[in-house]
Amino acid sequence: EALLSAKRAELQAVRVQKASVKKKRKAAERRCRSLAALAVAMSARERSVWTLSRPPSWYNTTVPTLSDEDFKANFRVTRSTFAYIVSSCPALTRQDTNMRACIPLHQRVALSLYRLATSAEERTVAHLFGVSRPSVNIIFREFCDVIVDVLEPQVVRFPSLNNVRDHVRQFEACTGFPQGFGALDGCHIKVSPPKENAQDYYNYKGWYSIILLAVVDHNYKFMFVNVGSPGRNHDAAVYRGSILPDVVGSDLFTVPTQIIEGMPIGAVLLCDQAFPLQRHLMKPFPHMSASDPTVQTFNYTLSKARRVVENAFGRLKARFRALKMIECHIENVNSIVRACCILHNVCEHMRDQCDTQWSAEAAAGELPHPVCVSNAVSSSGESVRRALAKHICSLKP
Repeated sequence: EALLSAKRAELQAVRVQKASVKKKRKAAERRCRSLAALAVAMSARERSVWTLSRPPSWYNTTVPTLSDEDFKANFRVTRSTFAYIVSSCPALTRQDTNMRACIPLHQRVALSLYRLATSAEERTVAHLFGVSRPSVNIIFREFCDVIVDVLEPQVVRFPSLNNVRDHVRQFEACTGFPQGFGALDGCHIKVSPPKENAQDYYNYKGWYSIILLAVVDHNYKFMFVNVGSPGRNHDAAVYRGSILPDVVGSDLFTVPTQIIEGMPIGAVLLCDQAFPLQRHLMKPFPHMSASDPTVQTFNYTLSKARRVVENAFGRLKARFRALKMIECHIENVNSIVRACCILHNVCEHMRDQCDTQWSAEAAAGELPHPVCVSNAVSSSGESVRRALAKHICSLKP
């Protein structure tokens, strides 16, 4: 009987152990089902995005409430021009990640325009737009590069061969100078020079600069820009080192040829005494010849027509105060200046006017520019100048 009792106790212990194992197994299965349900529920939810907590920024709270006048005062463009620029820069769009939300495209464009328009320090821009200081520089550089890559081929260009005759006629209608193609000039922009070869950027007026060489049409738009030559260089040397001599010698300047005073004359670029006199490069007669009425009339007509390039430079610097002094690595200056020229053309195309007060402020802070003179004269250039002078004088009542 004792043996039987022991056997019963052993069987009871086994049953209890099996029941315990079964209970634990069911509990584990319930936990697995709960975890699976939780995982499904979490995966169905939108993923959260981590962002650094910042106070509301000026851009997000104040800019949307600005009047059109105040918006233009801050960004130097109208809202419609701003929208056009944003639509032209899809390459600046960034995607949200699991870790943070991206800075929207419109905010990237606004930040960059604000920096060009005001020359504000990166710390100030970072605070106003609610981004980090490193982000300000990254966004700004990317913006300038995209503007150059995307918009420059569209808005800074010469007329086509099919349109060049109409272009020359329109130039004469607007400026009064026959066979004019555009106006050529150089403009110095103050920069922080590189440590290496800093003396190359020290111009003859005593400040560090790079040269913007440009051709402007009768609508105050840049058709060609060459940026980056050190300020110590002569305008004529910058011209020779650019692609312009090849363009001037191409069909673009010979196709519009007209017979004037018995001489075939192609299109001409109007310039000042800094450049050589050539068949397609016209500059005023020297002052020693100014007593001749024909010379006086020619010089006045040419100088008046050349104002388009002077006015374009004036509007460029008035719109974008960053050009008053560019403080960055010299390798980044090129894209900044070119981006400003492109955006200037966009504004002119959109009839987005440059405020006269901006122009007055820019002119008041203008530094004296080096004066260059070239005595190079070709015989064909002299003949063309004489024929044009006689023709222009004959048109006067």
